[in-house]
Amino acid sequence: MITKSWGVAAAMISTCCVGLAAMEVRHRRDRTIWVARLEDAQLAANTDAMTGLPNRAALMAVLEARICSGASWSLALTDVDHFKIINDTLGHGAGDEVLITIARRLTDSAGDQVMVARLGGDEFALVVPTAPEPTVKLMEHVARAVEVPQTARGLELQVGISIGIAGYTPGLNAVELMRRADTAMYCAKKQPGHSVTWAPHTTPPSHHDVGRRQSRDFAGTAAQ
Repeated sequence: MITKSWGVAAAMISTCCVGLAAMEVRHRRDRTIWVARLEDAQLAANTDAMTGLPNRAALMAVLEARICSGASWSLALTDVDHFKIINDTLGHGAGDEVLITIARRLTDSAGDQVMVARLGGDEFALVVPTAPEPTVKLMEHVARAVEVPQTARGLELQVGISIGIAGYTPGLNAVELMRRADTAMYCAKKQPGHSVTWAPHTTPPSHHDVGRRQSRDFAGTAAQ
Protein backbone atom coordinates (compact mmCIF):
# COMPACT_ATOMS: atom_id res chain seq x y z
CA MET A 1 0.00 0.00 0.00
CA ILE A 2 2.82 2.37 0.93
CA THR A 3 4.62 1.50 -2.26
CA LYS A 4 1.47 2.15 -4.24
CA SER A 5 0.98 5.48 -2.49
CA TRP A 6 4.52 6.50 -3.34
CA GLY A 7 3.84 5.44 -6.89
CA VAL A 8 0.72 7.61 -7.04
CA ALA A 9 2.57 10.48 -5.40
CA ALA A 10 5.43 10.10 -7.85
CA ALA A 11 2.97 10.12 -10.73
CA MET A 12 1.27 13.23 -9.39
CA ILE A 13 4.62 14.94 -8.87
CA SER A 14 5.63 13.94 -12.37
CA THR A 15 2.37 15.30 -13.76
CA CYS A 16 2.81 18.54 -11.85
CA CYS A 17 6.37 18.85 -13.07
CA VAL A 18 5.25 18.32 -16.64
CA GLY A 19 2.50 20.88 -16.12
CA LEU A 20 4.93 23.37 -14.58
CA ALA A 21 7.41 22.77 -17.39
CA ALA A 22 4.67 23.40 -19.94
CA MET A 23 3.66 26.57 -18.10
CA GLU A 24 7.30 27.69 -18.07
CA VAL A 25 7.59 27.05 -21.80
CA ARG A 26 4.42 29.05 -22.45
CA HIS A 27 5.69 31.81 -20.14
CA ARG A 28 9.01 31.98 -21.96
CA ARG A 29 7.26 31.94 -25.32
CA ASP A 30 4.89 34.70 -24.23
CA ARG A 31 7.80 36.70 -22.83
CA THR A 32 9.75 36.26 -26.07
CA ILE A 33 6.76 37.47 -28.06
CA TRP A 34 6.27 40.42 -25.69
CA VAL A 35 9.94 41.40 -25.85
CA ALA A 36 9.91 41.10 -29.64
CA ARG A 37 6.81 43.30 -29.87
CA LEU A 38 8.35 45.83 -27.49
CA GLU A 39 11.54 45.89 -29.53
CA ASP A 40 9.50 46.32 -32.71
CA ALA A 41 7.59 49.20 -31.15
CA GLN A 42 10.79 50.86 -29.97
CA LEU A 43 12.36 50.39 -33.39
CA ALA A 44 9.30 51.88 -35.08
CA ALA A 45 9.34 54.85 -32.71
CA ASN A 46 12.95 55.57 -33.63
CA THR A 47 12.77 54.91 -37.38
CA ASP A 48 11.79 57.18 -40.25
CA ALA A 49 8.98 55.32 -42.00
CA MET A 50 9.82 56.47 -45.54
CA THR A 51 13.59 55.98 -45.68
CA GLY A 52 14.10 53.39 -42.94
CA LEU A 53 16.77 55.59 -41.36
CA PRO A 54 16.92 56.50 -37.67
CA ASN A 55 14.73 59.52 -36.95
CA ARG A 56 15.25 62.67 -34.89
CA ALA A 57 14.47 60.90 -31.60
CA ALA A 58 17.09 58.25 -32.33
CA LEU A 59 19.59 60.92 -33.35
CA MET A 60 19.18 62.85 -30.12
CA ALA A 61 19.72 59.67 -28.09
CA VAL A 62 22.92 58.94 -30.02
CA LEU A 63 24.13 62.52 -29.54
CA GLU A 64 23.65 62.26 -25.79
CA ALA A 65 25.54 58.95 -25.73
CA ARG A 66 28.38 60.44 -27.78
CA ILE A 67 28.60 63.42 -25.44
CA CYS A 68 28.98 61.08 -22.49
CA SER A 69 31.79 59.21 -24.28
CA GLY A 70 34.00 62.31 -24.39
CA ALA A 71 35.56 61.23 -27.70
CA SER A 72 36.32 63.53 -30.63
CA TRP A 73 33.50 63.56 -33.16
CA SER A 74 31.39 65.81 -35.40
CA LEU A 75 27.79 66.38 -36.39
CA ALA A 76 26.94 67.18 -39.99
CA LEU A 77 23.53 68.42 -41.14
CA THR A 78 22.56 68.28 -44.79
CA ASP A 79 19.81 69.99 -46.72
CA VAL A 80 18.73 69.16 -50.29
CA ASP A 81 19.31 72.11 -52.61
CA HIS A 82 16.17 73.46 -54.33
CA PHE A 83 14.03 70.62 -53.01
CA LYS A 84 10.88 72.75 -53.06
CA ILE A 85 11.24 73.13 -56.82
CA ILE A 86 11.23 69.34 -57.20
CA ASN A 87 8.07 69.07 -55.12
CA ASP A 88 6.34 71.93 -56.88
CA THR A 89 7.17 70.92 -60.44
CA LEU A 90 7.25 67.11 -60.30
CA GLY A 91 5.00 66.42 -57.33
CA HIS A 92 5.55 65.04 -53.85
CA GLY A 93 5.85 61.49 -55.17
CA ALA A 94 8.96 62.50 -57.09
CA GLY A 95 10.22 64.28 -53.98
CA ASP A 96 9.81 61.06 -52.01
CA GLU A 97 11.80 59.12 -54.61
CA VAL A 98 14.59 61.69 -54.46
CA LEU A 99 14.76 61.56 -50.66
CA ILE A 100 14.84 57.76 -50.60
CA THR A 101 17.70 57.74 -53.11
CA ILE A 102 19.60 60.38 -51.16
CA ALA A 103 19.12 58.44 -47.92
CA ARG A 104 20.62 55.35 -49.53
CA ARG A 105 23.54 57.27 -51.05
CA LEU A 106 24.32 59.03 -47.77
CA THR A 107 24.44 55.70 -45.97
CA ASP A 108 26.51 53.94 -48.62
CA SER A 109 29.05 56.74 -49.09
CA ALA A 110 29.48 57.71 -45.43
CA GLY A 111 30.59 54.25 -44.33
CA ASP A 112 29.79 51.84 -41.52
CA GLN A 113 31.14 54.06 -38.73
CA VAL A 114 28.77 56.96 -39.49
CA MET A 115 25.19 57.17 -38.29
CA VAL A 116 22.83 58.71 -40.85
CA ALA A 117 19.42 59.97 -39.68
CA ARG A 118 16.53 61.77 -41.32
CA LEU A 119 15.34 64.78 -39.33
CA GLY A 120 12.26 65.38 -41.46
CA GLY A 121 11.49 67.09 -44.76
CA ASP A 122 14.69 67.23 -46.80
CA GLU A 123 17.10 67.39 -43.86
CA PHE A 124 19.46 64.61 -42.82
CA ALA A 125 22.08 64.32 -40.09
CA LEU A 126 25.33 62.39 -39.94
CA VAL A 127 27.17 61.60 -36.73
CA VAL A 128 30.83 61.20 -37.70
CA PRO A 129 33.43 59.74 -35.28
CA THR A 130 36.16 62.18 -36.35
CA ALA A 131 37.12 65.82 -35.76
CA PRO A 132 35.82 68.47 -38.21
CA GLU A 133 38.89 68.48 -40.49
CA PRO A 134 38.68 64.84 -41.66
CA THR A 135 34.89 65.11 -41.54
CA VAL A 136 35.04 67.83 -44.20
CA LYS A 137 36.87 65.46 -46.56
CA LEU A 138 34.33 62.72 -45.92
CA MET A 139 31.45 65.10 -46.54
CA GLU A 140 32.98 66.16 -49.86
CA HIS A 141 32.95 62.49 -50.86
CA VAL A 142 29.36 62.14 -49.65
CA ALA A 143 28.23 65.22 -51.58
CA ARG A 144 29.78 63.88 -54.80
CA ALA A 145 27.97 60.56 -54.31
CA VAL A 146 24.64 62.32 -53.84
CA GLU A 147 25.15 64.49 -56.93
CA VAL A 148 25.36 61.54 -59.32
CA PRO A 149 22.28 61.88 -61.60
CA GLN A 150 19.27 59.91 -60.43
CA THR A 151 15.89 59.10 -61.96
CA ALA A 152 12.56 60.17 -60.46
CA ARG A 153 9.25 59.68 -62.25
CA GLY A 154 11.12 58.82 -65.42
CA LEU A 155 13.17 62.02 -65.41
CA GLU A 156 16.91 62.30 -64.83
CA LEU A 157 17.75 64.71 -62.02
CA GLN A 158 21.01 65.94 -60.58
CA VAL A 159 20.40 66.90 -56.98
CA GLY A 160 22.94 68.49 -54.66
CA ILE A 161 23.15 68.97 -50.91
CA SER A 162 24.57 71.67 -48.67
CA ILE A 163 26.34 70.55 -45.51
CA GLY A 164 26.99 72.20 -42.17
CA ILE A 165 29.52 70.67 -39.78
CA ALA A 166 30.02 71.23 -36.07
CA GLY A 167 32.69 69.52 -34.02
CA TYR A 168 31.93 68.44 -30.49
CA THR A 169 33.82 70.21 -27.73
CA PRO A 170 33.53 69.45 -24.01
CA GLY A 171 30.69 71.33 -22.37
CA LEU A 172 28.40 71.37 -25.41
CA ASN A 173 24.97 69.81 -25.16
CA ALA A 174 23.08 68.18 -28.00
CA VAL A 175 20.81 71.17 -28.64
CA GLU A 176 23.71 73.62 -28.96
CA LEU A 177 25.62 71.25 -31.21
CA MET A 178 22.56 70.94 -33.46
CA ARG A 179 22.24 74.74 -33.52
CA ARG A 180 25.86 75.16 -34.58
CA ALA A 181 25.59 72.56 -37.34
CA ASP A 182 22.34 74.13 -38.52
CA THR A 183 23.91 77.59 -38.61
CA ALA A 184 26.83 76.24 -40.65
CA MET A 185 24.40 74.53 -43.02
CA TYR A 186 22.52 77.77 -43.52
CA CYS A 187 25.79 79.42 -44.53
CA ALA A 188 26.56 76.53 -46.88
CA LYS A 189 23.25 77.06 -48.66
CA LYS A 190 24.48 80.46 -49.81
CA GLN A 191 26.88 78.50 -52.03
CA PRO A 192 25.00 75.26 -52.85
CA GLY A 193 27.00 72.06 -53.05
CA HIS A 194 29.52 73.18 -50.43
CA SER A 195 30.11 72.37 -46.80
CA VAL A 196 30.78 74.86 -44.03
CA THR A 197 32.31 74.12 -40.64
CA TRP A 198 30.93 76.09 -37.70
CA ALA A 199 33.28 78.61 -36.12
CA PRO A 200 32.68 81.32 -33.50
CA HIS A 201 32.35 83.93 -36.27
CA THR A 202 29.79 81.89 -38.24
CA THR A 203 26.79 84.16 -38.77
CA PRO A 204 23.41 82.76 -37.73
CA PRO A 205 20.43 83.29 -40.06
CA SER A 206 18.34 86.42 -39.67
CA HIS A 207 14.68 86.21 -38.62
CA HIS A 208 13.70 86.95 -42.23
CA ASP A 209 15.83 84.08 -43.56
CA VAL A 210 14.53 81.72 -40.89
CA GLY A 211 10.98 82.60 -41.92
CA ARG A 212 11.73 81.91 -45.56
CA ARG A 213 13.37 78.63 -44.69
CA GLN A 214 10.50 77.54 -42.48
CA SER A 215 8.06 78.34 -45.29
CA ARG A 216 10.13 76.25 -47.66
CA ASP A 217 10.32 73.37 -45.22
CA PHE A 218 6.60 73.52 -44.59
CA ALA A 219 5.95 73.29 -48.30
CA GLY A 220 8.08 70.17 -48.44
CA THR A 221 6.68 68.32 -45.45
CA ALA A 222 4.32 66.29 -47.62
CA ALA A 223 7.39 64.43 -48.79
CA GLN A 224 8.07 63.09 -45.32
